[in-house]
Amino acid sequence: MRERYQKKIEERIMGFEPGKAFSAVTFSDIADMNSTNVALYRLEKEGKIRRVIKGIYDIPVYSSLLDEYGVPDVEQAAEAIAEKFNWNIAPSGDTALNLLHISTQVPNVWEYVSDGPYRECELPLS
Repeated sequence: MRERYQKKIEERIMGFEPGKAFSAVTFSDIADMNSTNVALYRLEKEGKIRRVIKGIYDIPVYSSLLDEYGVPDVEQAAEAIAEKFNWNIAPSGDTALNLLHISTQVPNVWEYVSDGPYRECELPLS
């Protein structure tokens, strides 16, 4: 039974663009949370997806120039976190200025406002 769910989840993930971040909530129409979490865990162990932070995964983007996988996309991760907790988010401060192309400076700290509780997340650099 779980193998059937894993196959459906894997098929959906393989249809995503590289760099896309997601959580178990993304697959709530396929299986229950426990089955989805097991499937995501197995896919991570197989190296098909990468765990960004607890409960958030992405499809890593490979750079042939650097000959390694790139860092997770902060904006994609923020959207996946918002989806996981059912929050509405919007970029704030320097993050908003950069995303709107008003400023060329890339923020060191990406800030978002949400209708959820205050939370800090630190994404890995590798």
